[in-house]
Amino acid sequence: MKITIKRDFRSLTAQVYIYWENNGNIEVLLPDMKTVQTLDKHVAQEPTFSIPNGDEFIVAMQKALEDYGYKGNGESKNEGKLESTKYHLEDLRQLLKLK
Repeated sequence: MKITIKRDFRSLTAQVYIYWENNGNIEVLLPDMKTVQTLDKHVAQEPTFSIPNGDEFIVAMQKALEDYGYKGNGESKNEGKLESTKYHLEDLRQLLKLK
């Protein structure tokens, strides 16, 4: 099973798609949360559900998962990049004798 979340800037929602592969086909869970449909690549797929204020929901869901006992890798996608930038800026300050 896979879950994809996309931001819809027009409606300010997070659109959630729940899907999986079955015998080489992609099957998508439809909004009624009961019906499964094989993905047609020529037809726009509606999300399984949409969430107003999606960013707030995602943060709350992350906390709920942690409270439930699920621990992710503990590092965001950008965390390592930000650390590298921090050290790079420190090096620049030393070179320019700003510190």
